[in-house]
Amino acid sequence: MYNIHRLSTRPRSVLLLGVAVAACWDDSEIGTPLSIELIAPEAGRVSEELAVRYEVTGRQLVGIIFDWGDGASDSVPARGAQTASGSVHHTYAATGTFTVKGRAEDVVEGFAEAQVEVEVLP
Repeated sequence: MYNIHRLSTRPRSVLLLGVAVAACWDDSEIGTPLSIELIAPEAGRVSEELAVRYEVTGRQLVGIIFDWGDGASDSVPARGAQTASGSVHHTYAATGTFTVKGRAEDVVEGFAEAQVEVEVLP
């Protein structure tokens, strides 16, 4: 009446299954090469929130780390995504020209970096 299928628990069967699955996986077929782009206004003001937009593509993104150039940093997780975009915000306490750096990490591709300068006015 019912057709019942049972899986063998013999170690040899499990090993063969593992080899077959591993042979099917190819990292070159997922996503695109790692890249990061930062877009920021040319200037902002002390004590006002400044937004930096990011766009990242990759194969298996881990996340992005932002260095604001004034000793502060932030991070955004990507959890294996192939793309990530959005905005991060920061408030500067002093005037000057700051280099904002973004560093994207990807499981397959490694790291990519981008930077943009912002001038903070009184």
